[in-house]
Amino acid sequence: MSSVDPSPELLALRQRIDELDRQLVDVLAERINICHDVARIKEHSDTPIIQPERVRNVITSRRQYAIDQCIDPDFVEDIMRVVLSETHRIEIAEVRTEPAPNKTADA
Repeated sequence: MSSVDPSPELLALRQRIDELDRQLVDVLAERINICHDVARIKEHSDTPIIQPERVRNVITSRRQYAIDQCIDPDFVEDIMRVVLSETHRIEIAEVRTEPAPNKTADA
């Protein structure tokens, strides 16, 4: 199988995708930081970590936004469920005393 050098146009598009991926990670990091704040507030106010009505509202509104943006709403729901799962994990971890495991970039 021969290897063909990608065209300049393809390289430019890949660079743009790489930049967008970095921005996605930046937004996720910002969201996670806010979730730490939410966890602290919930801990001191006896607010439940998981609030089913809030989860339903988040999923429904993000699905509608996906539709408005011409993106498959099932795809966006899948992503949001992963994000919500992680934020719930973080909120639960905020009240635990044992340290979090160390993780690396390797899959």
